[in-house]
Amino acid sequence: SKLTILQECNERLSRSLAKRVEFEMCLVRLCSAQGIAVAPQPVVEVVSKPAVQREQPQKVAQKEQPKAEPSVAKEQAQPTKAPENEPVRICKEWGDILEEFSKINPAVSSSLKDSRAFMNSTTIFILAKNPFFISLFKQEDNRASLSKAVFNILGKSYVIRAKVDKPDDGQEEKNSDAVKNLIGKANANGIPVGTE
Repeated sequence: SKLTILQECNERLSRSLAKRVEFEMCLVRLCSAQGIAVAPQPVVEVVSKPAVQREQPQKVAQKEQPKAEPSVAKEQAQPTKAPENEPVRICKEWGDILEEFSKINPAVSSSLKDSRAFMNSTTIFILAKNPFFISLFKQEDNRASLSKAVFNILGKSYVIRAKVDKPDDGQEEKNSDAVKNLIGKANANGIPVGTE
């Protein structure tokens, strides 16, 4: 029945990525359910000789369409490939990028506090202190807003890679040894020390 078709369409629309296609298919089902004939698509026969005739209508169609300006999204989606063994340098503009990112997406930009960035001609490598940033970075809209901030500051799109900046194990051992030495000196001098 028509009501069932509409209910099914409503359920599919909430999950569908192509909502317009889903809606059009619903209309086709409704028309088919009423007995209204849906116009079939015309069949085009391919003839080997008139190849020139096929090219001419395409050229006319291309001339009729206004040329669209290249969008920022298209420019961002086409980073060039870096040559192998290209040196990586510190991203001097990282502070400006973070400032721009805080305007675009302040909630996620705060997770990049004390982060560092390195770059080559096509890629920006982010070392984040906060492990929570990596989970945020996996979300498409957050990645897109960071890419937009990079594009706004650097004027071109980059592939963005990120990882958590973990301290060296040797540094942690040195810190642990320093704490043990301090506690030992305090105990030797008769200073009461409590450890947790």
